[in-house]
Amino acid sequence: MARDENLEVAYKEAAEASGLGKSFLKKKGFLYAIMASSIYAFNSILGKMILVEGVEPLLLSFYQYLMGTIIILVAILLVDKDKFKITRVQLKQMAIQGIFGAFGTSLLFYLALNHLNAGIASMLLFTNPVFVTVFFAITGKKKLGKANYVALVFAMIGIVLVLDIFAVKGSEFSVMGVVFGLASALTYTFYNLYADFKMVKIDHYAVLFYTSLFGLFASWICVMGIHGAVPILSLHVLKYISIIAIFAGVLPVMFLYKSIELIGSERTSIVATLELPITLIIAFLVLKEHLNGMQIGGALLVILSVILLHRGD
Repeated sequence: MARDENLEVAYKEAAEASGLGKSFLKKKGFLYAIMASSIYAFNSILGKMILVEGVEPLLLSFYQYLMGTIIILVAILLVDKDKFKITRVQLKQMAIQGIFGAFGTSLLFYLALNHLNAGIASMLLFTNPVFVTVFFAITGKKKLGKANYVALVFAMIGIVLVLDIFAVKGSEFSVMGVVFGLASALTYTFYNLYADFKMVKIDHYAVLFYTSLFGLFASWICVMGIHGAVPILSLHVLKYISIIAIFAGVLPVMFLYKSIELIGSERTSIVATLELPITLIIAFLVLKEHLNGMQIGGALLVILSVILLHRGD
């Protein structure tokens, strides 16, 4: 295992030493972001299906973290137990990320999803590139090129077209849902930025396990405070939550951190808006949510913004 990691590091350093290598790593970073977005899209659909069954957003978050933490724990025990070793500073950092970034985004998004359809809830979550870009523009911590701003404008116009509030059939516009959706965008912005600045040098398995563990702890405290005990869900619902735990709580998070490590949080966050058109398509096919010409045009504009971001520097 150590030898494999050394080879990977050596390969990365050799690749970074040449222009061709940098281009390859950049494309790899975009690919990771696209893979994360594609998998995340199913989270919205499955989450909506579970919430329709009458499951509370908080309970959905708790059981997702419970199953996800167990899965990651077993994976690390099988791969390399040394990945559990972290410093106190790193533990504190992952507590902040797990509670405010991961759990905060998960709970707020499910609350939004409880009031809105999957397409609109996803759209609100992915207004986060606006906040990321504003952060960098104000702080100057990273220099953004013209392509970033143009891509951002295209992405935001596309998202507005996708929203198309008054044309959404079978759904009422919920102010509370919009508030929760925008709040989830803010916490997701924090999640991306904190990962970019604090966590890219920490082993991905360790990050995944400890942030999930702290997310589980935070959700358990909330469940106990509200219910006094953890309500037991049906096997039918637990089956779907287990799928979310694996394909939304584990795999895409790994891809997301790898993407941030290679191309940075500002590019990753904009590429991640691909989840929106993917969610709309799946929601149309599975949940029968309405998808009109305006929304299709907006989805294509989002895709165009990602292509522009990839080609520009």
